[in-house]
Amino acid sequence: MLHIGDTVEEIATKRTGKIDSSRVNELQEITRWRVLFSDGKRPLVKYFLSEAVLRLVQCPHSDSGPEIR
Repeated sequence: MLHIGDTVEEIATKRTGKIDSSRVNELQEITRWRVLFSDGKRPLVKYFLSEAVLRLVQCPHSDSGPEIR
């Protein structure tokens, strides 16, 4: 599961960014992630509706590194 503050890669474009917000539904499931990219390319911010299109690069919540899926 991805969290706010995680560094992720958009698999299709290989762009890396940080998740800065997410939307949760009434079942407490995350339904949308907002990623801020700092590579200077546009778009600078992108919303993702599926976790499957993102790859975890680094999680600041754990010292063990990226999750292996």
